[in-house]
Amino acid sequence: MECECKNWCSDGVPPLLKHNRKCPQYSPVTEMLEIITDLVRGVQDWAAEEDGVHPECWEAYSRAKICIGQFDHIKKGME
Repeated sequence: MECECKNWCSDGVPPLLKHNRKCPQYSPVTEMLEIITDLVRGVQDWAAEEDGVHPECWEAYSRAKICIGQFDHIKKGME
């Protein structure tokens, strides 16, 4: 069953997520964690085929991994 909020108008103010702010299924933290996790995976897949994570992307990538509870990149840097 689809959510009824799919037909509700959005106010156009970020975050623009799957559900309207007034919808009972609205869960910005859950959805943002999913988005960040997908982005981290994408950066890792790209980095595996290139020369690692691009230096200009490293800070954001590192912060994103910490945000989703992945700390392996920190441990490697300390070795």
